[in-house]
Amino acid sequence: MKASIETNLIATLRVLTNKSKERSSDLLITYFSSIYQKAISVDQSNFRQFLNQFLTERREHYGLINDTIQNEVDTMLQSLAEKSIEFHIPFPSDTIDMIRPTQMLEILPNIVTELFIKRADPSEIMNKYNVPIEIPNVIRDAYNFVMPNPTRRDVQPSDEQWHQVRKLKTPSDFPEIGKFAANAYIYRV
Repeated sequence: MKASIETNLIATLRVLTNKSKERSSDLLITYFSSIYQKAISVDQSNFRQFLNQFLTERREHYGLINDTIQNEVDTMLQSLAEKSIEFHIPFPSDTIDMIRPTQMLEILPNIVTELFIKRADPSEIMNKYNVPIEIPNVIRDAYNFVMPNPTRRDVQPSDEQWHQVRKLKTPSDFPEIGKFAANAYIYRV
């Protein structure tokens, strides 16, 4: 080891770091699995304690989880969310720092649809997509800033226009229902 450090310090440290990360990941998945097993096997009165412990540790070790064991932890988290619903215990949403960019890209069109087509309340969206309330609020506020006059026909579509937008097949349908429909089609709202 000493000779390796003396001859090629950077390569040696890279190997040691990778081994350390691998061992830490193994230990962490064992730790999460233990908390998870306890949580799903206890009654309703003790479930919240293990759920909170799981979520706290997930926040604490998010960087290592995200790099190595994300799929395993997400699977456990999904089961805990279902158990939480079964016990009528509110499941806390993730913090902004814990939402992966790929996750945001996947759910952003759904959030926009919920806000502007289905007219859902931001708190409903927060619960449905497990996101902080700030995300639907920022999207709504940004829309209101960009579109300050929602009474104009080409900005705020009628229910009939929304119905027509949902039926669009090709861009040639756009002239019938206006500019807003074209934007809705482009963004797959």
